[in-house]
Amino acid sequence: MREPVLFGAHELGPACFDAVRDIALGLRTASIEEIDGLLSARAGVRFVPDEPAPRRRGQTRTAGDLYEVQIATRREVPTRRDNLHDLCNALAWAAFPASKWALTGLVAAAQKARAGDRISRLPGARTAEHDRLALIDEGGVLLAGEPVDDAAEAIASGRRRALVFGHALIEHALTGRAAVTGAAVFLPVDPCGSLDQLRRRLDAALAAALTGGWPAGATLGRIPLAALEAA
Repeated sequence: MREPVLFGAHELGPACFDAVRDIALGLRTASIEEIDGLLSARAGVRFVPDEPAPRRRGQTRTAGDLYEVQIATRREVPTRRDNLHDLCNALAWAAFPASKWALTGLVAAAQKARAGDRISRLPGARTAEHDRLALIDEGGVLLAGEPVDDAAEAIASGRRRALVFGHALIEHALTGRAAVTGAAVFLPVDPCGSLDQLRRRLDAALAAALTGGWPAGATLGRIPLAALEAA
């Protein structure tokens, strides 16, 4: 990404992207070195080049080699160069550090349970809870207030304030791919106040919910990205 990718045709205009827009505007080259230098203190993790060490033929991988396990044990996020998806993930870490840390710990535990001590490849099936965690991580939209039946209408009418959490949704918005659906996550927090206040409240509430055992058995609402961009 030789040019600042966040200043192209799609600039995260809707208010639901406020949580990452101000952070993104501080980036100029989006290199790993710049991402780490500007975002690591805020995110609570380092962003390091994803450069897997060469493996000998027949060498067995361990659970410690898995992506989320590496983050949980080293506080380092492997980041691919010139990769928009990984850049959006770094923005989410900087905006919601407590929630990303809590979610990563849960996914790391789920991955270790799937993999066992030594792995050649992960089993194909994930648990339903693991799927829900992945959905939140990739496509979560955090809404301040009690649940309502129509999340999109509640955002459009101003009855709920929402901030995009999922880094895949941020990526889709930046590339103009609106035909995707996010997961509406309602959190009982005060919607009033500044962006920084709302961001901190939602981050703390989601982290507390995750460490408290949610989303086991939960049904996540659905919200189209197109509805968010129109709000």
